[in-house]
Amino acid sequence: MEVANRERSFVQRKAGSRADTLALVGIAVVVAVIHLLTNGRYGFHRDELQFLSDARHLDWGFVAYPPLTPFVERVGLEIFGVSLVGLRLFSVIAQALAIVVTGLMARELGGGRLAQVTAALAVATSGLPVFEGTEFQYSTFDYLWWVLIAYFVIRLLKTEDPRWWMAIGAAMKDVESGRTLPVPEHLRDAHYQGAKGLGHGEGYKYAHDFPDHFVAQDYLGAARQYYEPSDQGAEKAIKERVEKWRAEFEKPEAADSNRKPEDRKER
Repeated sequence: MEVANRERSFVQRKAGSRADTLALVGIAVVVAVIHLLTNGRYGFHRDELQFLSDARHLDWGFVAYPPLTPFVERVGLEIFGVSLVGLRLFSVIAQALAIVVTGLMARELGGGRLAQVTAALAVATSGLPVFEGTEFQYSTFDYLWWVLIAYFVIRLLKTEDPRWWMAIGAAMKDVESGRTLPVPEHLRDAHYQGAKGLGHGEGYKYAHDFPDHFVAQDYLGAARQYYEPSDQGAEKAIKERVEKWRAEFEKPEAADSNRKPEDRKER
């Protein structure tokens, strides 16, 4: 009798868990449909035009974001062509997943159906997730990675299963590939009122206007070197190119142009 009661309780919990998941998925689907019905009502944001350009010229990395975002945009281009709704579909999917995972986090923390639905609705109607579903941005995927990291950490703390560290590490790698340092002033938006008074955009150089599409300009905002190629194989040629770029960057005129306006030398 006791075994039968345990089995019945397990079946009931499993059925309830399935119903809770369906409720979360239902909320995500409704939000996704709303986005799909409204995402074609206004034109491309200027950042989306940059993603379109990079999607047509794929590389292993870009100044402002890792290669994932342009690659996903390229997939959208191949499937939908230049379509507002089609190209923003992946942003919609990312936000729908974030909604479901948020509800699952509430479940892992002991919340019942009401708590799970409340958590999912809170994310679905919050400003940032709503915005991220209306445009194709690299921050759209950053947001999803952080939600997944939080869920994986909760699972790890509950189960003490070391395999979850692999999931956490994979998500952290995606986050760490993005922009984490302050944006240099000459790269900041200079199109709004008062921006020029703050020095935004002053001294910016468009690399494609220069030979070999290279210009000695500070893009990182910090004196750090994250990549040191070796002398082995194809890395030898990469090392030569990197050393050439660094030599150009370290020239006095380049160093001076990358300082703040008030710190530049008089010439």
